[in-house]
Amino acid sequence: MFHQLSGKNVLILFHNDLRVMDNATLSKAAKLSRDGRLLLVYASSLMDILDNQNSQAAYHYDTMGVARQQFCKRVWRT
Repeated sequence: MFHQLSGKNVLILFHNDLRVMDNATLSKAAKLSRDGRLLLVYASSLMDILDNQNSQAAYHYDTMGVARQQFCKRVWRT
């Protein structure tokens, strides 16, 4: 889904469960946008992430939060 932000197209990726969105997938999603920017990844329920004690490190909430912050900084910096 593309939206206009200051006249530029920005990819906004909606996903139901961030546990299946690792950093490699986020990078691929960012490349879907011509300028390689991903605004934000939304989760339907943060509790699903926080309650998942058996997930791999790449799927942990803190890791995903850092990845989202990095993408957001790239969007708002330009």
